[in-house]
Amino acid sequence: MSGERVLAALSPVVDLFDRMAIPYHIGGSVASSTFGEARSTLGVDLVAAVEQHHSKPITDALRDTYYVDEELITYAVQRRRSFNLFYLAQYFKVDVFVVQDTAYARESFARFTLAKLAGSGSARQFRFATPEDIVLNKLTWYRKGGEPSERQWLDLLSILRIRRGMLELDYLHRWAQDLRVDDLLARALATADSRWRRPDQACRVIHPWPVPRCPRQAGWRTRPSPPSRLRTTPMRHPDVPPGSCAVSGRS
Repeated sequence: MSGERVLAALSPVVDLFDRMAIPYHIGGSVASSTFGEARSTLGVDLVAAVEQHHSKPITDALRDTYYVDEELITYAVQRRRSFNLFYLAQYFKVDVFVVQDTAYARESFARFTLAKLAGSGSARQFRFATPEDIVLNKLTWYRKGGEPSERQWLDLLSILRIRRGMLELDYLHRWAQDLRVDDLLARALATADSRWRRPDQACRVIHPWPVPRCPRQAGWRTRPSPPSRLRTTPMRHPDVPPGSCAVSGRS
């Protein structure tokens, strides 16, 4: 992941959302790279409480530096989907996900943690989805996609392994059951724990998909990385009271 490139595309959007008092947090591969193992990405995912009256101000403010379509923003808000902002200088995509009115969406959006953008060289802190919610969203997208995505699975395993001992397991289990991914969570926790405790027997790790050869032979990491020192204490958006309509997106 090119942190400098992500920073250049992300900062103007976040600055605008701050000025407009639009709560947001970062999810997706940028968030999983921050709390797990870094990987390349072609875009950044934002979850934000964008409303219909924001469509025109967002378009007017960003039209000189981004490809932005007011009608697409309005359409996404009305249907609680997502819209794209393309940073023209580097043609880097910012996906903005808007309202899903569910109990999990409300609670997960009200939580966030502050962290620096990995690899950017900047001391600026952004709002990120918590590691627990990144894992839950990865599990949800993994299941919705029919469970073929090795990338999603490895992303969440890296978080479970690197953040081992620092995650709110009660929160994970409660919402995994509600989202009907509790079986995948149990499998992921077992896999991550096996990689952590017994690196000499990494070949015996349980995988949710057929593995044709030993993970060690495939070049997978079998030794744990040191736990991150990033602050991940869950916070709440000051503009989003508990129980209010919130946002959820792909993570």
